[in-house]
Amino acid sequence: MRGQRPKRPSASRAKAPEAEVVIHGDQLFTELRELIESCRSRLARSVNRELVLLYWRIGTRLAKEVLGGVCLFEAANLDEALELAARIPVTRFGAVVEIRPVVTR
Repeated sequence: MRGQRPKRPSASRAKAPEAEVVIHGDQLFTELRELIESCRSRLARSVNRELVLLYWRIGTRLAKEVLGGVCLFEAANLDEALELAARIPVTRFGAVVEIRPVVTR
């Protein structure tokens, strides 16, 4: 039978059921929302990291320029002074903290 075209499926057969479309739409929406939330989270971490670095650099510069690298803390005794010194962030990176008694006259 030459010259005859094969029959195409009717439009009613090719149409997908609505329930499948809704499920796919919900899944797509969920995946897109997760992508956006993931990106926002990474962006917030990046911004926070940069802000921490900025504040750290400002604090370091102020400590050197304004305070001459000296910070004074009051402590009741040597143990409390050592506790305070251990909480200074730069000590975690190898910086030296000197503890001296201050004599008032």
